[in-house]
Formats: sequence, C-alpha cells, structure tokens
Amino acid sequence: NDAHSHSTTFAAIKLYLKEHLHRHFRRGTNIAIVAALWKELGLKELCDKTLLIKADPLMAQKRIQARDSISADVYKRRIKNQSVPQDPDWTVENNGTLQEFYQKLAKIKL
Repeated sequence: NDAHSHSTTFAAIKLYLKEHLHRHFRRGTNIAIVAALWKELGLKELCDKTLLIKADPLMAQKRIQARDSISADVYKRRIKNQSVPQDPDWTVENNGTLQEFYQKLAKIKL
C-alpha cells in the first residue's frame, strides 16, 4: 500500500531530522534542510525559519529534468505532489547563474 509506505517513510525521516536538529541545537550550530516535501515531513514545526527558493517554472523544469534525468511527465507528477510554503521568512529568486544564487543567499541574515 503506497499510502502506508509513504507515512512510514515520512515518520522515519521526521524522527531522524528531529534527532539531527537536536544535536545541532545543543552545539549551537545552524542547519539547512532542503526538502520539497516540507509539509509532509512536518518541517514547519521542526524549524525556526523557512527559506523559499523560487525559479521561473519552465527554467525549474528544465533544470530538474537535466539534473535528475527524468521526462517531462515524471517532472509534472513530482511537482504536482509538492506544495509551496506559505509566509516563508525569506524568498530567493533563482533565475540566474549559480554565482548569482549564492550571492543572494549570502545576503540573508540568520
């Protein structure tokens, strides 16, 4: 059963993330979690801040298809299952070069 498999997987990932975040919290270090399925993993409740990285939809599709070697159909199914965080603490537009993206990230004050 796919639903049971997904909930079991999400529960295991969430437990791992809680433990990992707690270790970093005790050390006083920051950590970034990159997760398309942030809502399903309950990351809003686990994290202090949310960063939304946005790109032009066609550019994002081309980048992800090239990175993951997937078809347009697979990409569309994958994106259909994702949601965008509401009221993120920061939003960064990623429509340029990698260097431009890193420059934008460097301007964010944690």
